[in-house]
Amino acid sequence: MARARGRALKIGHKELAEAQRDVRRWVSARLAPGAGGPRSSYAAITREGIFRYHRTGDLAAARAEVRRRLGQEARFKSLAKKDEAEYQLVEYAAWCEREGLIVADCRVTIDFSLGSGMSLGGQLSRVDAVPATGQYRGVLLGAVPDDWPDGFRFPLLQRALARMYQRDEVDVLVGVQELTGENLVATSFTPDVLDEAERMASVLAADIVRTMADLGASSFP
Repeated sequence: MARARGRALKIGHKELAEAQRDVRRWVSARLAPGAGGPRSSYAAITREGIFRYHRTGDLAAARAEVRRRLGQEARFKSLAKKDEAEYQLVEYAAWCEREGLIVADCRVTIDFSLGSGMSLGGQLSRVDAVPATGQYRGVLLGAVPDDWPDGFRFPLLQRALARMYQRDEVDVLVGVQELTGENLVATSFTPDVLDEAERMASVLAADIVRTMADLGASSFP
């Protein structure tokens, strides 16, 4: 069985759809020399500021963090985009204050077994406690993903969060939200949908492992 020494192989939840479309192509790309995660972006730096804001409650420090990160790399040249990155953080913080948001966790790392020596990885931006319903709500911050809400990663994230926080699955929501705090939408999937998503992910994991073995690989770079 193809697996990393002592630990499960990881596939990020954002990668599931691409891997499912063409397993061999996805595996080959992951095995290619120099393959790695995506470079930072203006949106990613705004998210870092948001995480700093949630950790400290200090908006000024969060804004300074955004400016510092934007100044570290010469490729961030657009003054308009730099201003927008900081503006989004300010708008997001204002939304949090208006809503009285209760954040249970932020920048949450997912680790959910898919079988065949693989696990689902990646991050969720934020997990909220929702007092009105007693639910937990996991949120991805950024532009609304093309696969929302039909992608099978979202039920998997619901199940993963339920296990991480020891909650009943019906008491967990997953959602998406723009970086300004606008357009928060969330849903909770039924047990049948959760089971089918896990079945699909298990089949995909087994296919990835077989493909890696065919290519003579036992782990990703």
